[in-house]
Amino acid sequence: MGLVWWVVWYIAVVLALPSFGLSPFPKILLISFDGFRHDLIDPNLVPHIHKWATEGTWYKNGVKSQYVTYTAPNHLSIASGLYEESHGIVSNYFYDPDTNRKFDYFNMTKKPDIVNASMDTSWFNADPIWLANQRHLADKDRRSASWYWPMGEVKYPQAPHVATHAVQWTDYHNLTQWMNDCDFVLKFFTDEQTPYNFVAWYVEEPDHTLHLNGFNNGALKKKLEELDKLFEYLLKRMEVMGLKDTVNVILTSDHGHSEVLDEDHVFCISDHINMTSGFEAGDHMIYPKDEEHAIIGRILLEAEIGSALSFNCKQKVLEETYGRNGKVKFNSSTHGMDPNESDMHGILVMNGPAFEKSIQIQEIPENIDLYGFMCEILEVKPSPNNGTRQSVVFDALLSQKEKVAKSFGKKDEVVDETDLTKQGQNKPKQVHPYLDVVTDDPGWALKRGGYRPLANNRIHLDDAEPDERMMESGGKRPENHDSSKFSNKRVEMSTLLLNEDSDENEL
Repeated sequence: MGLVWWVVWYIAVVLALPSFGLSPFPKILLISFDGFRHDLIDPNLVPHIHKWATEGTWYKNGVKSQYVTYTAPNHLSIASGLYEESHGIVSNYFYDPDTNRKFDYFNMTKKPDIVNASMDTSWFNADPIWLANQRHLADKDRRSASWYWPMGEVKYPQAPHVATHAVQWTDYHNLTQWMNDCDFVLKFFTDEQTPYNFVAWYVEEPDHTLHLNGFNNGALKKKLEELDKLFEYLLKRMEVMGLKDTVNVILTSDHGHSEVLDEDHVFCISDHINMTSGFEAGDHMIYPKDEEHAIIGRILLEAEIGSALSFNCKQKVLEETYGRNGKVKFNSSTHGMDPNESDMHGILVMNGPAFEKSIQIQEIPENIDLYGFMCEILEVKPSPNNGTRQSVVFDALLSQKEKVAKSFGKKDEVVDETDLTKQGQNKPKQVHPYLDVVTDDPGWALKRGGYRPLANNRIHLDDAEPDERMMESGGKRPENHDSSKFSNKRVEMSTLLLNEDSDENEL
């Protein structure tokens, strides 16, 4: 009789447990917290994320983004392993004079139908990781999902063109909604009929909070607490659902953030360029409407007066426009600058069955190397990309100690830039803050001897060295730039912690 009761109890317990059908293929959950700077992983700010980082592979100095360090281009670089000029999305918002079209995926211009127009296949030369996963050996059992990942719902040129399931980006910043999203994301892995083995999930914070508040008024600390609670919830749900030891989680961000200290650090473009004719501008980018106006960039460089430019507005204009009682509120923190600066480095942490445990790596990988890295974990063939198999990101693989390194695709394969841009559809004429030259050369925005701001005394493009990553010999990575020489008055975390009780609405 005792045996019967034991069997009944055992069956009842088993039936009470969640019944999940997991994909037989390697599994990845790729998470991006927008604008999460690498040094924000602090036990006093995000204790659960910090603890999780110490248990897995943690790139302490972060990951290097692609220039320009904006959200849309870098999320596609992460997903495809391509430079921005290779995949075609060179900013969050840009103008292509060859087709007289504007790209504005995040609807910054608030123009009707601009978002749908920005998702047209003709903008994109990429082949994202979710398509490589689905395409592998024409195996219909491999499924990919994109949850708010920027451009995750786009139809791409190569088959199968779209993710198995994609949810378009939504603008909200609420912890309750994030937790609800978390439940949906994890259910992809446990669907009994159609389990997924790759999911990309995007969260818009802390970028939004940083732009509005900067680092020091208490708002960022509160938002980081919410993100930490979200991550704690994710880890608990994964354990309950039996995913902790089966899903490889990669936590990263598209870029870092740099504090705008005060109005004295605002450069008034209108003091130097007539913005009423021939130009459009964002917070720190200038868009010439045609080649005639784009010549401004060349004039500034050839005259070699960059260091003589004043980066302060006329005091009266400054106070009336940007002062505490002014008409315009400038961003309290921003990004888009040189990806070699440490402020621009995002986070990169990973934990799961494929990764080394409890190691911290000081070297800084590039985010384009994540594509080939994920392809190797998923055991799929990647498309040609700008990443390299010699990247330090591969040091995270547990298998590195046990097997000879396998190449992915052609080793250190480099994309043929001319083929990607031969139709001229992805050559927007755009003036960047660090290399103010507009040209038809599709590789014009590549790093040439290190990005140098216009304020430097001289910029000689003819003397620039070619980007080592783009050489056909392939594989050799450029030396990491010494960002210690940059003096950008970065915000220290100790300062952030001291301001937790301040008014979060103060700009």
